[in-house]
Amino acid sequence: MAGKSQLDNFDQWFAIAIANTAVNAEELITKLETGIGSTQKILWMVSRIEYEFGLSVLRELHTEDSYVQLALTQGSLATQLVNLSSAAVIDFARLMQNTTPAALSTESPIQIPIIHQYPPGKEILMLPSAVYLHYKSYALTAAAAISTHRVRVWYKELEVGPEDYYDLLQLRLPLGAT
Repeated sequence: MAGKSQLDNFDQWFAIAIANTAVNAEELITKLETGIGSTQKILWMVSRIEYEFGLSVLRELHTEDSYVQLALTQGSLATQLVNLSSAAVIDFARLMQNTTPAALSTESPIQIPIIHQYPPGKEILMLPSAVYLHYKSYALTAAAAISTHRVRVWYKELEVGPEDYYDLLQLRLPLGAT
């Protein structure tokens, strides 16, 4: 990217949470209100994402096809979780029955939070003006699966020129995305 300038010397972070209020919520979406508009030409360079699934959900992954998933996206369209290779999907974490023991205890072998680290030079660029957290689950077995899930993201702000900003905007927000 030509003409970029780093606004931060140290990482900043934000957290976003979503609560599923019913068993097998097909999809829930929440938006992070950043106060940064598209006219500011600022991008976030993400270096770390932590996914913290509610433990009560993890205890309900009993069948082969059961799963719970969190995805950080640049749009609110439900179809983005169908195709996780979409450019609008920044990152995601999914837990399935085969990733957890049938009787999950508090001494779970799964490390929570699930951490995705992006080393220098491999950070993810995202638009701060359209950040969404999607939650999806399937085949959970009990009302105990109702819980709150959190995602924490570490980033640095970059100020870029209009051309670079609009290139990323066109990549991340396909036509029809909000």
